[in-house]
Amino acid sequence: MRIIECVPNVSEGRRAEVLDRFVRLLQARPGILLLDYHADRDHNRTVFTLIGDGPALLSAMRALYEMAVDLIDMRQHRGEHPRAGAVDVCPFVPIAGVTMEDCVALARELGRQVAKRFQIPVFLYAQAATREDRRELPNIRKGEFEGWFEKIKDPNWKPDFGPDRVHPTAGITVIGARPPLIAYNVNLGTADLAVADRIARAVRFSSGGFRNVQARAMRLEARQQVQVSMNLLDFRQTPIHRVFEVIRVEADRCGVPVVGSEIVGLVPLEAIVQVADFYLRLENFSMDQVLEWKIQQALAGRRTPPPTPGPGSRALRQVLMSWVTRAVGAHLGDADVLEWLRRFRWPDGQVRCPHCGSDQVRAYLSSSHRRVVSTYRCRSCRRRFNDKTGTVFAQTRLPMTRWLTAAWLIELGAGRRSLQRYLRVDRATARRIWNGLTRDTRLRQAMARSLEEFLT
Repeated sequence: MRIIECVPNVSEGRRAEVLDRFVRLLQARPGILLLDYHADRDHNRTVFTLIGDGPALLSAMRALYEMAVDLIDMRQHRGEHPRAGAVDVCPFVPIAGVTMEDCVALARELGRQVAKRFQIPVFLYAQAATREDRRELPNIRKGEFEGWFEKIKDPNWKPDFGPDRVHPTAGITVIGARPPLIAYNVNLGTADLAVADRIARAVRFSSGGFRNVQARAMRLEARQQVQVSMNLLDFRQTPIHRVFEVIRVEADRCGVPVVGSEIVGLVPLEAIVQVADFYLRLENFSMDQVLEWKIQQALAGRRTPPPTPGPGSRALRQVLMSWVTRAVGAHLGDADVLEWLRRFRWPDGQVRCPHCGSDQVRAYLSSSHRRVVSTYRCRSCRRRFNDKTGTVFAQTRLPMTRWLTAAWLIELGAGRRSLQRYLRVDRATARRIWNGLTRDTRLRQAMARSLEEFLT
């Protein structure tokens, strides 16, 4: 089993239609899985987390760069997070069956291809760096997009690949290989950026803090707060709770509360267990007491092991798809899904006519106990409608549990053929489901989240 993680950071976090195109592109690529993406409007940045093998990731990243060059103009970009290019940074992380050297080779090959095809200056960092002063990402990104037009004239900043001039709209890009890190932010109950900057200096290594911490102060305009934004480079040496406690103490000294924190992207289970161990003061606790971890170890130790995931963890994905399809059929009915749909469409509990928008609506009781779809009549336009009118579910007899399962399968990376196989529908129905749910990203993602809640 060869698994590499790739975490491209794209300089776009506000335009939903652009983000949707990136997501659909990555979900459709063969041989990879899009595990997660995190868009931040204040940072104007999105972090994608993918896994796959080397060739599949290389192909997906070429496609991502092509779309980013086409859709992002760095001259118009504004955001709190430092950035120097449309695809700002793209690290490869060894997960299973590969070495750091494999990831370094992959980073350098992607750098060569991006520079040649798009004429973007490429700088290698972390384990792929060709020079010691380029190991740290902040050193390369210093000056950001606007400053790089002068910075690149310095012979010390000759790109590793590509031209000695900044791409006019896509800027530069930084590609590398590194161990897993945790992107962790702590939000403070003040709008004073100086407070966040003081705390960031207290925890980051470059100003005397923890060796494995990079930190800077950022402003969250929408929330009228400030943030200590961090990369934790080695959570085993510098765990999350240790950094959080120092920030909490420093904030208290400034008379400022810690109002929340967030993890951007994915985090190793072990890091969360460390936090639980610390705050719960557990005695003699170990990873072997974590249920999911123990199950994973037990499966790995079977005489006849489960199918080994190939490129993009295809076998693992098939196991998950089969399990969820069976679980939905065993534990959920259409009434459960329709009740969720009503809450989703009308969260305040007031049914509104999908034809005219009026809330002057009368509900009709069903004459059949087997019928679970509620019927209404609008007193304003006098038209009748039901729970599904105006949605992708209208004019179809497909059970709502199938739609719910389909949303989760698509989020997992399923295509039309997979929908046909796991939902046991014909090709035309699979195409209709696919088209409907891929066009309505908000509905699809909400349905996928609700399925996880139903099954937990």
